[in-house]
Amino acid sequence: MAAAAGLATVAAVTLFAPQDGDLSAFFNTWVYDGLMVLACRHHGLARATWSPRERAAWTVITFALACWTFGEIWYAIFKPQTYPSMADLGYIAFYPCSTSASSSSCARAPARSAAPSGSTA
Repeated sequence: MAAAAGLATVAAVTLFAPQDGDLSAFFNTWVYDGLMVLACRHHGLARATWSPRERAAWTVITFALACWTFGEIWYAIFKPQTYPSMADLGYIAFYPCSTSASSSSCARAPARSAAPSGSTA
């Protein structure tokens, strides 16, 4: 419930507040990053706990989301002027982690037949 309220507030500020104001900067940086941390902790770890069959995939997805969140927070705090920075490390680490998680999840999915059920053609 708190995540939904936070998301709705960030969306409202993004849509209706002046984009160059302090309120917009605060919500688009710190409240957004807080929602990312909440998503890592709550959604990712909850799915990994509740779904034993797909625990490894959800753990890796949570790690990927944590990498992206690290990048967002690092960028918000240090405003790096060089490339690559530690924030880029977090952003880039997201992609192989999420790809490996979806690959392992797809590998465990049951095979589906190309023919419709009941066809005799």
